[in-house]
Amino acid sequence: MSTLVLRYMPDPADEVGQLWFDVRTAQFSGSGFFWSNLNELPGIISKLESYPLGDSAEWIWGYGQAEEPDAVLSLRVEQSSPTGDLKVRVGIRDLYEPEHFLRSTFQTDYASLEALRHELVQMREHRAGEAVLSGN
Repeated sequence: MSTLVLRYMPDPADEVGQLWFDVRTAQFSGSGFFWSNLNELPGIISKLESYPLGDSAEWIWGYGQAEEPDAVLSLRVEQSSPTGDLKVRVGIRDLYEPEHFLRSTFQTDYASLEALRHELVQMREHRAGEAVLSGN
């Protein structure tokens, strides 16, 4: 089983908190964070409502015009088969030591994507918490 956990840790003294990615697969695991005020969540939630997903959905967090391969956090979900299988690609780079990074890919399905979307809604409303995407 593979999982991606998105966790938001607010800073009570600031509007910006830490958005953490924790990824675990059968072979390895890793985690990292980037600063976020959760402004991107409505767009993510809206895209995840689509069925079928259509074009791939991708989100990147980092400094300036963050783009792969230099993003601190990245998440991409795309259709991988006509039967509804989805491929998840996760990138995590250490915020302070950018030469340390990982990339992971795993399969998921629409039911798991909907569970993630629901938990992201809760995270946005409470400005805290976590959302989990499971797969194999």
